[in-house]
Amino acid sequence: MVRKNETDREAKMINSMIERSKANRESALHRMKEKMDNIERLDKEHIENRKRIDAIKAFKERTGLEGQELKKAFYEYWNNGNPKEKPKKRSTKKELYHQEREEIIKELNNIIGINENNNYVHKHEIETNKDFEKFIKENTEKIRTMWKTGLWGYFSNDKDKGSGNILGLYRTLLNDSDYLIFSKQKIIEINGKKERRTCYYIEKKQVLK
Repeated sequence: MVRKNETDREAKMINSMIERSKANRESALHRMKEKMDNIERLDKEHIENRKRIDAIKAFKERTGLEGQELKKAFYEYWNNGNPKEKPKKRSTKKELYHQEREEIIKELNNIIGINENNNYVHKHEIETNKDFEKFIKENTEKIRTMWKTGLWGYFSNDKDKGSGNILGLYRTLLNDSDYLIFSKQKIIEINGKKERRTCYYIEKKQVLK
């Protein structure tokens, strides 16, 4: 019996090490992708700046203007004469994946019983819900794609910052998707005994028009 317990503990330790190694590898790949995206963005900005500098030189030679007069005249020329060259505002992940985010949040809420008729859940029901944890793990890559997760504690290697904390990740997802989540103490009866438990209330933010 003692040997079996030791074997079980060793197996759990090995599985835990495998999971941490997998999470570290995925985190490293995600950071590398973000760096490559930043490099590509900077390259594009460099090309645009080079085009603008060349255009200023050609405009100066053509007009003979100098200083502030050159700056003012070129600004009007560039913005009015070349509307296609105006830089476009980059869409945020929140704008790009609004519908997909809502679907992820809706599914998470359904798993723990949050719906139109119920807006609260006990803390332990989130932390111990295997289906909730499974859904998050199965959709980790989607979450990384649809949210800006670079600084999120859940995806770090530091337990003090919330590494692997399911509840912490859920709260962050809600807060970053126009939801409110706040806690209250509630007295509930368990096995005939009254106990004080933490409940989380989830509500969609009201958008003022």
